[in-house]
Amino acid sequence: MKLALFSIIFLILISINLVVADQAGGILRGEPNTCIKLPQECTSCTYVKLTTITLPDLTQLSIQTNMVQDGTSYSYNFCNTSQIGTYSYCFVGDVDGTDTSACKDAIIGGVNPVQMSIYIFFLLVCLVVTFLSIKLIKNNPVGQDKLDSNKLYEMKKLHELQFYFTLIKRKLWIFGAFGIYLSLFLFITLLNQIVYDLGLSQLSNLLINFVQIMAWGLIPFVLFWIGYLIVFFYKSTEEVIKQEFGRFRE
Repeated sequence: MKLALFSIIFLILISINLVVADQAGGILRGEPNTCIKLPQECTSCTYVKLTTITLPDLTQLSIQTNMVQDGTSYSYNFCNTSQIGTYSYCFVGDVDGTDTSACKDAIIGGVNPVQMSIYIFFLLVCLVVTFLSIKLIKNNPVGQDKLDSNKLYEMKKLHELQFYFTLIKRKLWIFGAFGIYLSLFLFITLLNQIVYDLGLSQLSNLLINFVQIMAWGLIPFVLFWIGYLIVFFYKSTEEVIKQEFGRFRE
């Protein structure tokens, strides 16, 4: 729980930092898998050539193409934006007759404050579900007092629906365990999505491994959960049938 709260605070600080940096530096932003216009201003240039673009994974693309001129503004339409993160593009222009090179950054993807608020809300929901699931297990421990066959018989005879409801109620710890697993799975999945959107690819690669392991773990977990309940209901019903048969013989 403390780690989860620390993660949320960490994400809030990152979000605030990104917003402040964008406002202060005027960072160019674009959406993944869409074209973005890379600009450059130069009042004394007769040409500006885009030389290289470095992708977030540090792959460097050699462009060597003149940027399109519109008065004193130059631009290049770049569409290879499948990666999330910071792109660095370098160019050269004849500033006052002298070839001068420079580089700028553009960010593809990222999380705006509204998106971050939504993410944080659902992360908090996952934490609440985890807390309630833990409480459910504590209030319904595995070693509850066992109902004997006579009590089961009397209960089923009195009200059959209530009989099955009582059986389910005595196994609420299973629902609590499933709630913890599922909420933690969703929490890590959301956390990975946020980290990915922020362009932290290395951390995202680490988290995706946990997501995949927990996703595969859902299969045996659900099978065990269903199988355990089926066996429990079968044995409980069997006890009632034995009790009914014994009384019938009497």
